[in-house]
Amino acid sequence: MNLGNPSILPTLDLSQIRLQRLADTFPDEINVMKTPARVVLSSVALALLCAVVPPTRAGDANASGVSGQAAFNNNCRTCHSTKEGDNRLGPSLSNIVGAKAAARSGYANYSQAMRTAGITWDEQTLDRFIANPESVVPNKQCTLLKPTTVLDKVEEGGSGGKHFELVENADIMIETTHRSDAQKIYHRGFGQDEVAFQLSGRRATLTNQGEYMLDTGDFLLIPPGTSHRNIGDMATIRIILYTKKPVRLADEFIDRAKRAGQAIS
Repeated sequence: MNLGNPSILPTLDLSQIRLQRLADTFPDEINVMKTPARVVLSSVALALLCAVVPPTRAGDANASGVSGQAAFNNNCRTCHSTKEGDNRLGPSLSNIVGAKAAARSGYANYSQAMRTAGITWDEQTLDRFIANPESVVPNKQCTLLKPTTVLDKVEEGGSGGKHFELVENADIMIETTHRSDAQKIYHRGFGQDEVAFQLSGRRATLTNQGEYMLDTGDFLLIPPGTSHRNIGDMATIRIILYTKKPVRLADEFIDRAKRAGQAIS
């Protein structure tokens, strides 16, 4: 049964985040592999993210054959630049090796933990920081994120719209999506639950199970293996949660929905 948004989808079984080509079903789909970026949060911004390679080595290839420049572009460019003085959501990473933490001029959004870390960045410290930021700079501060302030630094994705990752851990990743047109391709997730929250506007999601219209404040639970794309031309914002662990409808929601006369299958 349909409540107007499919918060009423079955319990899901998850193992890993992956998106697979659906050429046999949707010829326009392309391959997409989601690789969550490493994220470290400053008090107002994501700070010192993915400083994998100093700019002087950006073109070198690593052991896997991926160049430092490619790794930086894939994981870091949304928040950082290697150009001196080009501070974005995070500070410029120009000549980061040998620099003191939280010492970039013109960047004021370092967390208190970063300001008091007393670190001089060398390659070993950067490697440790990328692998486990909390082990290098423990950060117990509240963090305020302002995604809309960095939209002009975000390039439109292959499926249209602007979307980028906000926070993550080993089990979940949360991203924000800003869109004013229809999604150009279908996606199909395997080994993940996708939970979409309509933060603003009104937009439909077309799936192989039917079409679901989300008004502001609605949620859509998308189980693994469901082909889907967003349609419509209204300017909207969604928050998307990807999780490797199964989710189910909360008992409280089920109870309240029944009290409101909404049958749940």
